[in-house]
This record gives sequence, C-alpha cells and structure tokens, in this order.
Amino acid sequence: MSDDQFFHFCRKNEPYQIERNSLGEIIVMEPTWSETGRCNFDIATELGIWNKQKKSGYAFDSSAGFTLPNSAIRAADAAFIKKERWNQIPTSERQKFTHICPDFVIEIISPSDSPFSVESKMKEWIDNGCQLAWMVNPKKRTTTIYRSNGDVIIKPFKELLDGEDILPGFSINMATIFSPY
Repeated sequence: MSDDQFFHFCRKNEPYQIERNSLGEIIVMEPTWSETGRCNFDIATELGIWNKQKKSGYAFDSSAGFTLPNSAIRAADAAFIKKERWNQIPTSERQKFTHICPDFVIEIISPSDSPFSVESKMKEWIDNGCQLAWMVNPKKRTTTIYRSNGDVIIKPFKELLDGEDILPGFSINMATIFSPY
C-alpha cells in the first residue's frame, strides 16, 4: 500500500491500532489491556507535565503514527519530538502519519505482546533516528534503555530513569507507575 492507501485503510478500520513494517506488511493489534492502558496513561501524563513545563517539543500518545525513513509506519506508547524538528514539518503533513522519527519513545510490553517483537521494534526506532528509547517490561519489572550510540542497558524499576540530554530534567520511577501491576 502507498502511504495514502494505508492512511485510508486505517481510517476505514478504526478503532484498531494498525502499523506497517518496513516490508509493507500490515500489523493489526488488539486494544491495550486495561491495566497496561492505565500505566501507559500515567507515563504519558508524566511526559506531558514535563513537556508543558519545559516547552522544548511535543509529546504524543499511543494513537500517533509516524512514517519512519525505512517506510514503516509505527506508533509508540509515548513519544517526544524536539520543537525545532517538528516545526520543520509542513502543517498539511501533520494531519497524516508524519514523516519523522521521534527523538524519544517509550514502549510497554503488555501481556498480549511478544517481547521479541517489541525488542525488534525498539531496534527499528533507534535504526531510524530515535535518540533514546525505553522498553518497559512490567512482568520482569525492568526497563531496557536503548541509545542512538548503540548502548543498551537494563535498569530495575526501583532505579529512577532520566531523560538524559534528550529530555533534560525528565525523570520517572516505573515502580510507582506499575505498583501494583
């Protein structure tokens, strides 16, 4: 499907979450389970509050899709794009799946997800220009941090996460978000 055909396909199949991988394969995902949705909302709220204070860019929820340089159209559970990059996008393009890779993304492994598929998606984000990505695993109570320089580290929920130089001053404690989970 072309980008326009995919856009219209998604509109005809609301409310499903639909993505397209770099091979053009369509991926239809079931709605997020309630507990995962609650936690996702709390994380997105924290990111939104930080962004309202700093005003350094734009935060997006899980319904925002982005067309990546590899032609995949993906959505993260939460995403952030620096203001100067977003402002370069024509307003008309912002009404569809914008051709831009977020600077920061968060993906939560829900009970219905395959950890392998989420890990592959994380690598895809980084390979397409994302600077910092967090893969949250509530079952293991860990967050895997992916950086654009290739570093990958795992932190337990009890450790505070920070946005590093991508989101200066942003921090979050996953233990409080996912308690009880």
